[in-house]
Amino acid sequence: MAQIRGTAGYHLGNQSPFGNSGRNDDSRNDPSPLDQLRAQTSKLEDMLDTVADPIKPYLPGIGRFLIVVTFLEDALRIVTQWTDQLTYLHDYRHIWNGVTHLFLITNIILMLVCSFGVIFRKYSEFSVAGLMAVVVLQGIGYGLVFDLNFFLRNLSVMGGLLMVLSDSWVRKKFAPAGLPQLDEKDKKMYFQLAGRVLLIFLFVGFVFRGDWGFWRIIASLLGLVACIMVVVGFKAKFSAIMLVLILSVFNLYVNNWWTLHPHHPHKDFAKYDFFQILSIVGGLLLLVNMGPGQFSVDEKKKHTETMAPNKIIIDTDPGVDDILAMLLAFSAKSEELDILMLSLTFGNVEVKNCLRNVVTLFHYIEKERAWRKEIGRPEGFETLNARKPIVAVGAEEPLAEHMMVADFFHGVDGLGGIHHSHPHLSPEETWKSLFTPQPKNLAPEEAAALQKVKEKHSLFTPSLKPAHEVMLDLLRENEPGTITIVAVGPLTNLAIAAAKEPETFLRVKEVVVMGGAIDAPGNRSPPPLHLIYSASTLSISVPPFGLIKQPNTPLRYSLNKRNQMTPGAEFNTYADSIASARVFALTSQNPHLTMPPVISNGKKEQLPPYPEKLSKRLTIKLFPLDTTELHVLPKAMYEDYINLKPIKGSPMAEWTSLFLDATFKKNASLNPQQDPTKAGLQLHDPLTIWYALCPNNSAWKFKEEDVRVETSGQWTRGCTIVDRRGRPITEGQGDLSEEVVGDAGGWRDSRRGNRVGWCTRSPGESKFGRILLHRVLGDGEQW
Repeated sequence: MAQIRGTAGYHLGNQSPFGNSGRNDDSRNDPSPLDQLRAQTSKLEDMLDTVADPIKPYLPGIGRFLIVVTFLEDALRIVTQWTDQLTYLHDYRHIWNGVTHLFLITNIILMLVCSFGVIFRKYSEFSVAGLMAVVVLQGIGYGLVFDLNFFLRNLSVMGGLLMVLSDSWVRKKFAPAGLPQLDEKDKKMYFQLAGRVLLIFLFVGFVFRGDWGFWRIIASLLGLVACIMVVVGFKAKFSAIMLVLILSVFNLYVNNWWTLHPHHPHKDFAKYDFFQILSIVGGLLLLVNMGPGQFSVDEKKKHTETMAPNKIIIDTDPGVDDILAMLLAFSAKSEELDILMLSLTFGNVEVKNCLRNVVTLFHYIEKERAWRKEIGRPEGFETLNARKPIVAVGAEEPLAEHMMVADFFHGVDGLGGIHHSHPHLSPEETWKSLFTPQPKNLAPEEAAALQKVKEKHSLFTPSLKPAHEVMLDLLRENEPGTITIVAVGPLTNLAIAAAKEPETFLRVKEVVVMGGAIDAPGNRSPPPLHLIYSASTLSISVPPFGLIKQPNTPLRYSLNKRNQMTPGAEFNTYADSIASARVFALTSQNPHLTMPPVISNGKKEQLPPYPEKLSKRLTIKLFPLDTTELHVLPKAMYEDYINLKPIKGSPMAEWTSLFLDATFKKNASLNPQQDPTKAGLQLHDPLTIWYALCPNNSAWKFKEEDVRVETSGQWTRGCTIVDRRGRPITEGQGDLSEEVVGDAGGWRDSRRGNRVGWCTRSPGESKFGRILLHRVLGDGEQW
């Protein structure tokens, strides 16, 4: 398998002056018991969601029916016991005969009409009001207002009716402009609060009724905890399910009216109680379906998480556009992004050069902030005020294939060769000691020197652990579904992490991948550009990054001069096609069906297969060449921007100019027939960060398809394959291990294949270049 040693195995230039024996990496803390408990609770909720998934669409209907079933039963009982009802009202309640008839008829009509209104969602407000009127009328008419058990039960029934009302309020009513209005969403949250509070009163009556025994005490304690959780709205869905189970068992055990003799004196009471509890169970099911509403701990936490910055891990092989992507990320506001980690992999260049480029990136961010502070401007790069991201080195070669590099485009160092052409602008290489194990007992002068290096490079946290281990640590320590991995290089680190701990890896919210080419060929030049800057930039020619990476041999250099390209594969996918195929397979219901075939390679250990069944599918948002190549930074735009007066003297502008100028020149050399002044850079990797900054922007459009990666084709290795035959996908049947005649590979079977959402449109191709410059270099016109 790919080398996954820590940074100690990368021989980063000269050996550290502080020795080479091991030291502990204390950059990560063990999760607290509360975090572990929260993680276990979340797993249980996920499991319940999975089990309940088939009936979720029917929960509202089931809940509504159960809520009104007590009214339907009551109407039927009045009709079948008409004489007994009249006698009771006249003889015991002393109501006049004519009024007794009117009372019963009114109750029957209201209960039948309003119950069907609730079931069929017709005139829900009037239907709920009618049923509440029935509860009040019966309490007064039958003289049960001061019966505590009746009172508590009917409060719960009314709570269920309020949940029906909340379930009905989903649309905003029209109001004349300028007039204040309490819309249905506002009313809904108040009625959800009242409904869930009233629902638990039946259980209060249950606690204070009957004889006490061991199991009754246990059930009461569990129910009491669940009731409190429902009232405050903490894990309310889970608590409501607990109450449903407790009440259902109690109802079947205590109110088993069907076992009683038809003339048993308690049969009618047991039957009445049974259907009332069913109604309250219906209200709890609506709570499970809708959630507790905004006035709850659950929703407060969701709101906090929504307002919190998007936590991301950037997995990268820093070349030119990778650096621009990271600059865009670090220039975000602290409330937009929380960058936990930079995970480094081989790719555009060897991993040791990738690490040097990242350290240089932080070096220039520090210089830029100092310059801005000196001239009285906002320092920017706010994400680094909130957190020092971990920097960890990962895979230095593909899982099974020969290592390919693309330094002919990015330069031998990944940044146009500027470390060699301008060595005085690179940071001193003392930073290598941060990624080299140190002895536990350093001499005082060595410890002081090491501390000085740490202070000099204070914007990041170096790690000695391999990148995939740090990635798993972060996923383990954070809530499931809160971390996004943005992968803009080969997917080797992700594949290794997923193979080591599949379930931990699946705690990720989503994986945003720059890679692949769906309908675009791998080496296609971009189409003619629309007017995105000036008339002089209409025909910018930009070679894409989807270039074949040749083995590191003398032949490579002669091939590079000829601009050797692949006709179908994108750069990152081609660099480690097996890693891409393995990660994509996690989007399948049955990952083993789309796993790549094992390639025999005696020099490399193979990663193990995934389990046949996993708890969930991975969510991948793919940004292929089809979309990324349309987002361009024109040379003319960049040069005009850095020459604006407010940008003059910027260390960041000076540094980016060096490697971007080299890239623009490389573009010109690869396209000698084009005017060099019309060159541009395709913003492949930065586009993924733009998505991470505003994932909820409705302008992003994605198409979900069965996207697979070819790993063994002579001419198609690394290509992303979709089924273009236009055949419908059907619900598969039979044994998954059997090949279906006429459907080799299972492309038409919904149980087979990957499900990858690939980006088809962004919020704006033409404006992204300026957005990037504005964020990274600051506003060149207004500060």
